[in-house]
Amino acid sequence: MTAATICPRGSVSGPAPFVRSLGPALAALLAAVVLLAGPLAPAAGAQDAPEGLPAAEEPPELSKSKAQKLARALKKLSATKPAARDKAREQVVAFGRGAIGPLLDEAATTNPVKQESVTLCLIELVDVADWITVERCASREEVALRRFAARKAGELPLPHLEETLVELLADDDAEVRLEAAIAVTALGSDRALGALADSYVPLHRALAAGEGDEAEQAEAADTTERIRAALAGLDDGADVRDLVARLKSDPMEQKADPEGTAVERMAAVALLRAVGTDAAVRGLTTALDDSHNIVQRDAINALRHVVEGAGPYSGASIFQQINEVKRLKEVLARR
Repeated sequence: MTAATICPRGSVSGPAPFVRSLGPALAALLAAVVLLAGPLAPAAGAQDAPEGLPAAEEPPELSKSKAQKLARALKKLSATKPAARDKAREQVVAFGRGAIGPLLDEAATTNPVKQESVTLCLIELVDVADWITVERCASREEVALRRFAARKAGELPLPHLEETLVELLADDDAEVRLEAAIAVTALGSDRALGALADSYVPLHRALAAGEGDEAEQAEAADTTERIRAALAGLDDGADVRDLVARLKSDPMEQKADPEGTAVERMAAVALLRAVGTDAAVRGLTTALDDSHNIVQRDAINALRHVVEGAGPYSGASIFQQINEVKRLKEVLARR
Protein backbone atom coordinates (compact mmCIF):
# COMPACT_ATOMS: atom_id res chain seq x y z
CA MET A 1 0.00 0.00 0.00
CA THR A 2 1.20 3.53 -0.75
CA ALA A 3 0.29 6.76 0.93
CA ALA A 4 -1.81 7.60 -2.16
CA THR A 5 -4.46 5.07 -1.04
CA ILE A 6 -5.40 7.13 2.00
CA CYS A 7 -6.35 10.23 -0.01
CA PRO A 8 -10.05 11.05 0.32
CA ARG A 9 -12.29 10.29 -2.67
CA GLY A 10 -12.15 13.17 -5.13
CA SER A 11 -8.68 14.42 -4.11
CA VAL A 12 -5.74 14.68 -6.49
CA SER A 13 -4.12 11.30 -7.16
CA GLY A 14 -0.86 10.63 -5.37
CA PRO A 15 0.52 11.54 -1.94
CA ALA A 16 -0.30 14.94 -0.51
CA PRO A 17 2.68 17.36 -0.28
CA PHE A 18 2.97 17.01 3.50
CA VAL A 19 3.06 13.20 3.11
CA ARG A 20 5.74 13.37 0.44
CA SER A 21 7.89 15.46 2.77
CA LEU A 22 7.85 12.72 5.40
CA GLY A 23 9.89 10.31 3.33
CA PRO A 24 9.00 6.74 2.29
CA ALA A 25 9.31 5.15 5.74
CA LEU A 26 7.10 7.62 7.61
CA ALA A 27 4.60 7.74 4.75
CA ALA A 28 4.21 3.99 4.91
CA LEU A 29 3.78 4.16 8.69
CA LEU A 30 1.08 6.83 8.36
CA ALA A 31 -0.75 4.73 5.76
CA ALA A 32 -0.72 1.75 8.14
CA VAL A 33 -2.14 3.85 10.97
CA VAL A 34 -5.01 5.07 8.78
CA LEU A 35 -5.75 1.52 7.64
CA LEU A 36 -5.99 0.31 11.23
CA ALA A 37 -8.20 3.27 12.17
CA GLY A 38 -10.87 2.13 9.72
CA PRO A 39 -12.84 4.09 7.10
CA LEU A 40 -13.09 7.85 7.15
CA ALA A 41 -15.92 9.40 9.17
CA PRO A 42 -19.11 10.40 7.31
CA ALA A 43 -19.18 13.86 5.82
CA ALA A 44 -20.11 16.64 8.20
CA GLY A 45 -23.86 17.32 8.25
CA ALA A 46 -24.86 13.77 7.36
CA GLN A 47 -28.11 12.91 9.17
CA ASP A 48 -28.22 9.69 11.13
CA ALA A 49 -31.31 7.56 10.66
CA PRO A 50 -33.68 7.47 13.66
CA GLU A 51 -33.79 4.18 15.51
CA GLY A 52 -35.43 1.41 13.52
CA LEU A 53 -35.16 3.18 10.16
CA PRO A 54 -32.75 2.47 7.31
CA ALA A 55 -30.28 4.99 6.00
CA ALA A 56 -32.07 7.69 4.04
CA GLU A 57 -31.91 7.41 0.28
CA GLU A 58 -32.36 10.35 -2.01
CA PRO A 59 -34.68 9.51 -4.97
CA PRO A 60 -32.76 8.50 -8.10
CA GLU A 61 -32.56 10.81 -11.10
CA LEU A 62 -34.25 9.73 -14.32
CA SER A 63 -32.55 9.66 -17.67
CA LYS A 64 -33.22 12.61 -19.97
CA SER A 65 -35.68 10.66 -22.13
CA LYS A 66 -37.60 9.33 -19.11
CA ALA A 67 -37.68 12.78 -17.52
CA GLN A 68 -39.28 14.16 -20.68
CA LYS A 69 -41.93 11.42 -20.68
CA LEU A 70 -42.61 12.02 -17.00
CA ALA A 71 -43.04 15.77 -17.62
CA ARG A 72 -45.79 15.00 -20.13
CA ALA A 73 -47.57 12.74 -17.63
CA LEU A 74 -47.29 15.35 -14.87
CA LYS A 75 -49.14 17.90 -17.00
CA LYS A 76 -52.13 15.55 -17.15
CA LEU A 77 -52.49 15.38 -13.36
CA SER A 78 -54.80 18.40 -13.55
CA ALA A 79 -57.08 16.87 -16.18
CA THR A 80 -60.75 17.76 -15.78
CA LYS A 81 -62.03 14.21 -16.19
CA PRO A 82 -61.38 11.86 -13.22
CA ALA A 83 -60.60 8.95 -15.54
CA ALA A 84 -57.88 10.98 -17.27
CA ARG A 85 -56.38 11.95 -13.91
CA ASP A 86 -56.42 8.33 -12.76
CA LYS A 87 -54.56 7.29 -15.91
CA ALA A 88 -52.05 10.11 -15.48
CA ARG A 89 -51.35 9.04 -11.88
CA GLU A 90 -50.76 5.47 -13.02
CA GLN A 91 -48.30 6.74 -15.62
CA VAL A 92 -46.45 8.87 -13.08
CA VAL A 93 -46.25 6.09 -10.49
CA ALA A 94 -44.88 3.73 -13.16
CA PHE A 95 -41.66 5.79 -13.17
CA GLY A 96 -40.99 4.63 -9.61
CA ARG A 97 -39.07 6.61 -7.02
CA GLY A 98 -37.42 8.62 -9.77
CA ALA A 99 -40.69 10.56 -10.05
CA ILE A 100 -40.53 11.80 -6.45
CA GLY A 101 -38.27 14.81 -7.13
CA PRO A 102 -40.34 16.15 -10.05
CA LEU A 103 -43.53 15.60 -8.03
CA LEU A 104 -42.14 17.71 -5.21
CA ASP A 105 -41.61 20.50 -7.73
CA GLU A 106 -45.17 20.13 -9.08
CA ALA A 107 -46.58 20.61 -5.57
CA ALA A 108 -46.24 24.38 -6.00
CA THR A 109 -49.42 24.34 -8.10
CA THR A 110 -52.46 26.24 -6.84
CA ASN A 111 -54.82 23.95 -8.77
CA PRO A 112 -56.65 21.87 -6.08
CA VAL A 113 -57.18 18.99 -8.51
CA LYS A 114 -53.47 18.77 -9.26
CA GLN A 115 -52.60 19.19 -5.58
CA GLU A 116 -54.65 16.10 -4.81
CA SER A 117 -53.03 14.15 -7.65
CA VAL A 118 -49.53 15.07 -6.46
CA THR A 119 -50.40 14.02 -2.91
CA LEU A 120 -51.81 10.67 -4.05
CA CYS A 121 -48.80 9.91 -6.25
CA LEU A 122 -46.35 10.65 -3.45
CA ILE A 123 -48.32 8.52 -1.00
CA GLU A 124 -48.04 5.59 -3.40
CA LEU A 125 -44.40 6.07 -4.36
CA VAL A 126 -42.67 6.92 -1.10
CA ASP A 127 -41.37 4.07 1.05
CA VAL A 128 -39.42 3.82 4.29
CA ALA A 129 -36.12 4.62 2.56
CA ASP A 130 -37.60 8.06 1.81
CA TRP A 131 -38.25 8.93 5.46
CA ILE A 132 -36.14 12.06 5.17
CA THR A 133 -38.34 13.26 2.30
CA VAL A 134 -41.40 12.84 4.52
CA GLU A 135 -39.64 14.70 7.31
CA ARG A 136 -38.76 17.62 5.05
CA CYS A 137 -42.23 17.84 3.51
CA ALA A 138 -43.97 18.09 6.89
CA SER A 139 -42.84 21.70 7.19
CA ARG A 140 -43.14 22.72 3.54
CA GLU A 141 -45.33 25.63 2.46
CA GLU A 142 -47.08 23.58 -0.24
CA VAL A 143 -50.27 22.11 1.20
CA ALA A 144 -50.05 19.02 -1.02
CA LEU A 145 -46.73 18.12 0.59
CA ARG A 146 -47.95 18.62 4.15
CA ARG A 147 -50.97 16.42 3.42
CA PHE A 148 -48.71 13.74 2.00
CA ALA A 149 -46.21 13.95 4.87
CA ALA A 150 -48.87 13.84 7.57
CA ARG A 151 -50.42 10.71 6.13
CA LYS A 152 -47.19 8.90 5.29
CA ALA A 153 -45.67 9.54 8.73
CA GLY A 154 -48.39 7.35 10.23
CA GLU A 155 -48.38 4.70 7.52
CA LEU A 156 -44.65 3.94 7.35
CA PRO A 157 -44.60 4.60 10.45
CA LEU A 158 -42.21 7.35 11.56
CA PRO A 159 -42.48 7.73 15.37
CA HIS A 160 -39.73 10.36 15.48
CA LEU A 161 -42.12 12.78 13.73
CA GLU A 162 -44.80 12.65 16.44
CA GLU A 163 -44.05 16.15 17.76
CA THR A 164 -44.10 17.54 14.23
CA LEU A 165 -47.46 15.86 13.62
CA VAL A 166 -48.87 17.32 16.83
CA GLU A 167 -47.92 20.76 15.53
CA LEU A 168 -49.78 19.99 12.30
CA LEU A 169 -52.98 19.48 14.31
CA ALA A 170 -53.23 23.27 14.22
CA ASP A 171 -52.54 23.55 10.48
CA ASP A 172 -54.67 25.95 8.43
CA ASP A 173 -55.71 23.11 6.12
CA ALA A 174 -58.46 20.76 7.33
CA GLU A 175 -57.07 17.75 5.45
CA VAL A 176 -53.63 18.24 6.96
CA ARG A 177 -55.22 18.36 10.42
CA LEU A 178 -57.18 15.18 9.73
CA GLU A 179 -54.19 13.25 8.38
CA ALA A 180 -52.01 14.44 11.26
CA ALA A 181 -54.62 13.30 13.79
CA ILE A 182 -54.86 9.87 12.16
CA ALA A 183 -51.06 9.58 12.04
CA VAL A 184 -50.52 10.56 15.68
CA THR A 185 -53.14 8.00 16.72
CA ALA A 186 -51.67 5.34 14.43
CA LEU A 187 -48.35 5.87 16.21
CA GLY A 188 -50.07 4.75 19.41
CA SER A 189 -50.57 8.15 21.02
CA ASP A 190 -53.81 9.50 22.51
CA ARG A 191 -52.71 13.14 22.07
CA ALA A 192 -54.80 13.73 18.94
CA LEU A 193 -58.12 12.19 19.95
CA GLY A 194 -59.85 15.56 20.34
CA ALA A 195 -58.67 16.73 16.93
CA LEU A 196 -59.59 13.37 15.44
CA ALA A 197 -63.12 13.66 16.81
CA ASP A 198 -63.46 17.17 15.36
CA SER A 199 -62.46 15.88 11.93
CA TYR A 200 -64.58 12.75 12.17
CA VAL A 201 -67.93 14.47 12.77
CA PRO A 202 -68.39 15.81 9.20
CA LEU A 203 -67.29 12.45 7.80
CA HIS A 204 -69.84 10.63 9.95
CA ARG A 205 -72.52 13.12 8.94
CA ALA A 206 -71.74 12.77 5.24
CA LEU A 207 -71.87 8.98 5.38
CA ALA A 208 -75.05 8.91 7.44
CA ALA A 209 -76.82 11.36 5.14
CA GLY A 210 -75.45 9.89 1.91
CA GLU A 211 -73.95 13.27 0.94
CA GLY A 212 -71.76 13.61 -2.14
CA ASP A 213 -71.36 11.47 -5.22
CA GLU A 214 -70.19 7.86 -5.32
CA ALA A 215 -66.50 8.78 -5.36
CA GLU A 216 -66.87 11.15 -2.39
CA GLN A 217 -68.80 8.56 -0.42
CA ALA A 218 -66.10 5.97 -1.16
CA GLU A 219 -63.38 8.38 -0.03
CA ALA A 220 -65.26 9.18 3.19
CA ALA A 221 -65.72 5.46 3.88
CA ASP A 222 -62.01 4.80 3.27
CA THR A 223 -60.97 7.62 5.61
CA THR A 224 -63.37 6.34 8.25
CA GLU A 225 -61.82 2.90 8.07
CA ARG A 226 -58.33 4.37 8.45
CA ILE A 227 -59.50 6.26 11.53
CA ARG A 228 -60.97 3.10 13.05
CA ALA A 229 -57.81 1.13 12.33
CA ALA A 230 -55.68 3.79 14.01
CA LEU A 231 -57.93 3.86 17.08
CA ALA A 232 -57.93 0.07 17.36
CA GLY A 233 -54.16 0.18 17.91
CA LEU A 234 -54.35 2.24 21.11
CA ASP A 235 -53.45 0.36 24.27
CA ASP A 236 -55.51 0.01 27.44
CA GLY A 237 -53.86 3.03 29.01
CA ALA A 238 -55.10 5.45 26.36
CA ASP A 239 -56.85 8.50 27.78
CA VAL A 240 -60.29 8.67 26.14
CA ARG A 241 -61.83 11.30 28.42
CA ASP A 242 -62.05 13.78 25.56
CA LEU A 243 -64.17 11.33 23.57
CA VAL A 244 -66.35 10.45 26.56
CA ALA A 245 -66.99 14.14 27.23
CA ARG A 246 -68.44 14.42 23.72
CA LEU A 247 -71.24 12.02 24.67
CA LYS A 248 -72.89 14.97 26.42
CA SER A 249 -74.29 17.94 24.53
CA ASP A 250 -74.90 21.42 25.82
CA PRO A 251 -78.65 21.59 26.69
CA MET A 252 -79.15 24.89 24.86
CA GLU A 253 -77.39 23.64 21.73
CA GLN A 254 -79.28 20.36 21.91
CA LYS A 255 -82.58 22.23 22.07
CA ALA A 256 -81.64 24.45 19.13
CA ASP A 257 -80.25 21.64 16.96
CA PRO A 258 -81.28 18.21 18.28
CA GLU A 259 -80.24 16.31 15.14
CA GLY A 260 -76.93 18.10 14.71
CA THR A 261 -75.87 17.56 18.31
CA ALA A 262 -77.00 13.94 18.06
CA VAL A 263 -74.64 13.40 15.12
CA GLU A 264 -71.76 14.67 17.26
CA ARG A 265 -72.62 12.16 19.98
CA MET A 266 -73.01 9.39 17.40
CA ALA A 267 -69.52 10.19 16.14
CA ALA A 268 -68.14 9.92 19.68
CA VAL A 269 -69.86 6.54 20.09
CA ALA A 270 -68.32 5.31 16.84
CA LEU A 271 -64.82 6.40 17.91
CA LEU A 272 -65.11 4.83 21.37
CA ARG A 273 -66.32 1.63 19.76
CA ALA A 274 -63.20 1.59 17.60
CA VAL A 275 -60.95 2.13 20.63
CA GLY A 276 -62.62 -0.75 22.46
CA THR A 277 -60.72 -0.49 25.76
CA ASP A 278 -62.28 -0.81 29.23
CA ALA A 279 -62.29 2.97 29.56
CA ALA A 280 -64.08 3.22 26.23
CA VAL A 281 -66.68 0.68 27.39
CA ARG A 282 -67.32 2.69 30.55
CA GLY A 283 -67.91 5.75 28.42
CA LEU A 284 -70.22 3.91 26.06
CA THR A 285 -72.27 2.71 29.03
CA THR A 286 -73.28 6.30 29.76
CA ALA A 287 -74.59 6.62 26.20
CA LEU A 288 -77.15 3.89 26.90
CA ASP A 289 -79.20 6.60 28.64
CA ASP A 290 -79.01 9.05 25.74
CA SER A 291 -82.28 10.82 24.99
CA HIS A 292 -81.88 10.36 21.23
CA ASN A 293 -83.11 7.02 19.91
CA ILE A 294 -80.35 6.60 17.29
CA VAL A 295 -77.51 7.53 19.66
CA GLN A 296 -78.84 5.01 22.16
CA ARG A 297 -79.07 2.32 19.48
CA ASP A 298 -75.51 3.05 18.32
CA ALA A 299 -74.33 2.66 21.93
CA ILE A 300 -76.19 -0.65 22.18
CA ASN A 301 -74.55 -1.95 19.01
CA ALA A 302 -71.13 -0.70 20.10
CA LEU A 303 -71.33 -2.49 23.44
CA ARG A 304 -72.71 -5.67 21.88
CA HIS A 305 -69.74 -5.66 19.53
CA VAL A 306 -67.00 -4.80 22.02
CA VAL A 307 -68.23 -6.69 25.10
CA GLU A 308 -70.05 -9.66 23.61
CA GLY A 309 -68.71 -9.95 20.08
CA ALA A 310 -72.33 -9.92 18.92
CA GLY A 311 -73.93 -8.45 15.83
CA PRO A 312 -76.21 -5.41 15.63
CA TYR A 313 -79.35 -5.24 17.72
CA SER A 314 -82.42 -6.11 15.62
CA GLY A 315 -85.31 -5.06 17.88
CA ALA A 316 -87.95 -2.98 16.12
CA SER A 317 -89.76 -1.16 18.93
CA ILE A 318 -88.71 1.37 21.53
CA PHE A 319 -89.91 -0.99 24.24
CA GLN A 320 -87.59 -3.74 22.95
CA GLN A 321 -84.73 -1.28 22.79
CA ILE A 322 -85.29 -0.26 26.42
CA ASN A 323 -85.20 -3.94 27.42
CA GLU A 324 -81.91 -4.37 25.54
CA VAL A 325 -80.50 -1.41 27.45
CA LYS A 326 -81.48 -3.07 30.73
CA ARG A 327 -79.93 -6.38 29.65
CA LEU A 328 -76.65 -4.75 28.67
CA LYS A 329 -76.45 -2.84 31.94
CA GLU A 330 -76.83 -6.14 33.81
CA VAL A 331 -74.10 -7.72 31.68
CA LEU A 332 -71.79 -4.78 32.33
CA ALA A 333 -72.51 -4.81 36.06
CA ARG A 334 -71.25 -8.42 36.23
CA ARG A 335 -67.93 -7.63 34.52
